[in-house]
Amino acid sequence: MKQTSWRIHQKKADFNELGKRLGVSPYIVRIMRNRGLTTYEEMYEFLNAGMEALHSPWLMKGMKEGVALLKEKIASGKKIHIIGDYDVDGVCSVAILYRALKNAGANVSYRLPHRIRDGYGMNMQMVKDAHEKGVDTILTCDNGIAALAEVELAKSLGMCVMVTDHHSVQEAGIPKADVVIDPHVEGETYPFPGICGAVVSWKIMLALYESLGISAGLLYDMTEFAGLATIQDSMELIGENRIIVKEAIRRIKNSSFPGIRCLMDVCSLKSETLRAGNLAFGINPCLNAGGRLDCADRALELLLCENDEDAREKAEYLKGLNDQRKGMQDKAIEDAKKYLAQNGREDANVLVAVLTDCHESLAGLVAGRLKEEYYRPCIILTKTENGLKGSARSIEGYNIFEELQKCKELLSKFGGHPMAAGLSLPEENADRLYEMLNASCTLTENELVEKVFADMVMPPYAINHEWVAQLDRLEPYGEGNPSPLFGANELMLMSMKFMGANSDHLKLTLMDSLRRSFTALKFYSAAEFDAKVTAQFGDGIRAALLRGYTGQSPIGISLMYEPLENEYRGIVTQELKIKDFKLKML
Repeated sequence: MKQTSWRIHQKKADFNELGKRLGVSPYIVRIMRNRGLTTYEEMYEFLNAGMEALHSPWLMKGMKEGVALLKEKIASGKKIHIIGDYDVDGVCSVAILYRALKNAGANVSYRLPHRIRDGYGMNMQMVKDAHEKGVDTILTCDNGIAALAEVELAKSLGMCVMVTDHHSVQEAGIPKADVVIDPHVEGETYPFPGICGAVVSWKIMLALYESLGISAGLLYDMTEFAGLATIQDSMELIGENRIIVKEAIRRIKNSSFPGIRCLMDVCSLKSETLRAGNLAFGINPCLNAGGRLDCADRALELLLCENDEDAREKAEYLKGLNDQRKGMQDKAIEDAKKYLAQNGREDANVLVAVLTDCHESLAGLVAGRLKEEYYRPCIILTKTENGLKGSARSIEGYNIFEELQKCKELLSKFGGHPMAAGLSLPEENADRLYEMLNASCTLTENELVEKVFADMVMPPYAINHEWVAQLDRLEPYGEGNPSPLFGANELMLMSMKFMGANSDHLKLTLMDSLRRSFTALKFYSAAEFDAKVTAQFGDGIRAALLRGYTGQSPIGISLMYEPLENEYRGIVTQELKIKDFKLKML
């Protein structure tokens, strides 16, 4: 299991003065300073910047040429065929392009790949199908930058191709399309390249509408789609991404789209308490479930719905698929742990597990969970009719995309980012991949210890409603802007209680030296906590904790935690969400 090292951020600033100027607590200033902000201007923008602060889409390389091409095709009535991808980013990208182009008068259609039958992004058969249907122009989104052969085929068949993507450019270079728009191509001039595919699509449509003189009202409504995709693709929630997600949350609370409204309802999400985390763990998994267990068209059809009755049926179907996915994922995680243990790979620097009974769509989720639990780069491979297919998730200091490039002779196909990648390979190459990755791995022992940084030490009694309300100014939280984390030392562990359908959550009662009581929650790792208690203190103390101590507890606990608020029958109470913990005998 992973090891953690606790740190407290020590960045300096005049917190009191900056707090007065910004109208916030000095603690809020300290947290912003911990996120790398140094000046009043940077902090003011972080707290207050709106849509007017977004960069012009015309700054993106290829934008002028792309808009000119689309205008020409719209004016001449040529068939434009959008090819997206099966995840939330791909689905939202297509939703933006299809709605916007259709509204602009384009003759437009779309195609989403089936995860199992087609694989990632555009393939040769899609190109042939498009040509047979008389398509003039293929427009990719959230894919295409690696589709060199597919673009070459399309061009040889007489079609125009416009590639729009946000993924890294591979060594072979960019495809020879009529237009390529990707913020990672050489010579890119856009000031904020860390955007997802849906935001690239949204920016292109903003430029097109400006050029055509069409009101951008529909496009601003579709920041909902751009924001959902930004969250799901783990883009850093700084700069433009932060602004777009804030605007998306604001609009989703009173969404103009029946699909979003109904999905909010079936996921039991309330507008007044909506946060980025609700979207990440509520709406987005449902949208992803279509592409995982059925086909991505189910999610796209929901986003394109025009009436609540139809949208409600589709939302309930996706919610049901996601519930099914959760059970399958839990089993796959346990199977992966067994594989690592049986093959002596639990302590490897790079984890590689081959699962014989796992839906291939779950590989990324399982890899992500194991990466968190072991704090190791992790690759989960699943068996398919054409060999192995899998997903990789990485940790800081290990660029999984670059490392897979070093093993490309073993792979049939791969692509992705420094922190996540997809790959396929012949089954006989799996062990060799594991060996090569570990032989070339330069991660040090120190880099394999997860560093957990607290913003400051904050005893639980100091947390109150006003303090939590100020923390809301720092939302949305996510990649690049993590939830504030606080440290608390020398508390007593008084009781523990299992919660959840699978007893995988814990509710703890804690007490400080003045016998003030606090409630703490540990999500998704009850078994880990329970095992540590038993290993350190024995079955007797474990049993006593389950009953609850009424006097002095012999167990001390220190925490890294996030503050939560719980409202029940109009009464608001503060709780602690445990990120990490250390136990000791008092």
